[in-house]
Amino acid sequence: MRGRGRRLVPARTGAAAAVLGLLVVTGLAGCGSSGGGSSSGDSGTSDSVAVPAPQRGVADGSLGADTGSTGGSSTGGTDVQTRSVISTGQVQLQGDPLSDVRAKIDALMEKYDGFVAKEQTQNDAHGTMTSSVLVLRVPSASFETVMGSFADFSTVLNKSSKEEDVTTEVIDVNSRIRTQEVSLKRLQKFLGQAKSVPDVIRLESAIAQREADLASLRSQHNYLKDQTSLATITVRMALPPEKAAQDDPLADAGFLTGLRNGWNALVDVAVVAATVLGAMLPFLLVLAVILVPLVLWLRSRHRRPPGEAGPPVPPEAPSAG
Repeated sequence: MRGRGRRLVPARTGAAAAVLGLLVVTGLAGCGSSGGGSSSGDSGTSDSVAVPAPQRGVADGSLGADTGSTGGSSTGGTDVQTRSVISTGQVQLQGDPLSDVRAKIDALMEKYDGFVAKEQTQNDAHGTMTSSVLVLRVPSASFETVMGSFADFSTVLNKSSKEEDVTTEVIDVNSRIRTQEVSLKRLQKFLGQAKSVPDVIRLESAIAQREADLASLRSQHNYLKDQTSLATITVRMALPPEKAAQDDPLADAGFLTGLRNGWNALVDVAVVAATVLGAMLPFLLVLAVILVPLVLWLRSRHRRPPGEAGPPVPPEAPSAG
């Protein structure tokens, strides 16, 4: 019995060693998985430095683009991507007077939080507005409402609108921004750990290139954010044809008008003549300095001395008779 007991001890020891080895392997695997989780957490912390969130409206798709690019693909596309759309419109209006139409447009912009980005207005001789071109910026959510409001206070001759879907471009730009930011943070971390001058120079050059690329991407992001959050409407206003035809070309005709125009023409001629004379005066002075002595010298050469006799006159031949 003792012999058999002695034989069982090594078997029990081997089993215990196997269990202990299994526990060690399991612990190491758990440590590895916890380490991987911490690295992914660091990555998530780096990725949290993202592009500033756009304004409310259509431009919110940029924020959704970041979420969809990181988590949506791995979860089977469960995240909903908001469309990013650039809306533009063209409107041709008629009204009389145009100043009232312009005032109504200002009220419309104030109501829907829009503004006039550019204006080109023409007035007649009496200061009356005859035509105008306005570039309006309105929130994209109010684009259709504003386009339909012009008919309330003017005659709409022509109206057109266009929408350009830039959702894919917004997703691409925001994804590249996130990648550049993570890469830039890693390079800056490596720069702090660099020990040699060549490594520092190489890392600083790479950081400068990353910063330039990131600045360019952020400019594209800001442009897309502006274009998608605010729609652009170009408004062309003009007087009705019958009102424009009432402008009499002889309205300013008359004696006083002719006298005034004649006097202005005379003044213009006098100014031109004085200008030409002033421009020619230096040349005339130079010619006088050169020509006057030359003329005097030539005249003295042709003048004879007073005591000098003339050439002898030949005697006349005797006549035959």
